[in-house]
Amino acid sequence: LNNKNIYGGFIWDIWLIIKNNLKHKYNFKVRFTSLKENNYDNFVNQVSNNNYDMVVGCFSQNKKREAIVNFTTPFLLNANSILYYKKSNIFNDLQYIFSSDAVKILLFGLLIGLVIGVIIYFLDKMRYLNLNTSARPLAVASRRRRNSSSSASEPDGSRSAAIPAC
Repeated sequence: LNNKNIYGGFIWDIWLIIKNNLKHKYNFKVRFTSLKENNYDNFVNQVSNNNYDMVVGCFSQNKKREAIVNFTTPFLLNANSILYYKKSNIFNDLQYIFSSDAVKILLFGLLIGLVIGVIIYFLDKMRYLNLNTSARPLAVASRRRRNSSSSASEPDGSRSAAIPAC
C-alpha cells in the first residue's frame, strides 16, 4: 500500500494474474487486512477453519502449516539472511580484495615466477663461476721468423701471439 492507497508490488501482481485468469469460474470477495494483522499463522488457521478459501502472500512452508492447508507450487524462492552494518577499515578491505580467486591465482603465479627467477639466477651464477675457474690461462706461442725485418718482432727476432682459451 503506498501513500495514495493503491496496492502494488510482486505479490499484488501475482494476485491480479490469479484473479483475472479465474474470474469466469469464481466470484472473488477480497478482504484487505490491516497493517496490524501480520501473524501469518492466524491466516493459515483461518483458511483451515474455512473463514477464507485462500490467502495470498509470502508464506513460509513448514510441516505445521502443511498439515492443515495446501500450498501452491512456490513462485518465489528466497534465501533468508541477516543483514548488518559493516564497519569499513583497511584490513577488511584488503581481506575482501585478497579473498578473490583471481587475486589468489595472480599471487600464486607471481610467487612461482619469483622462485623460478631465483633458481635461474643461482644456476647462471654457478655456471659463470665454473667457466672462470676452469679456464686455461692464455697460451703464448712464439715462432721464429726467417725474416727479422718485421716490425712486430721481439728483440730476439721472434714473434708472439696470444691465443685465448675456448
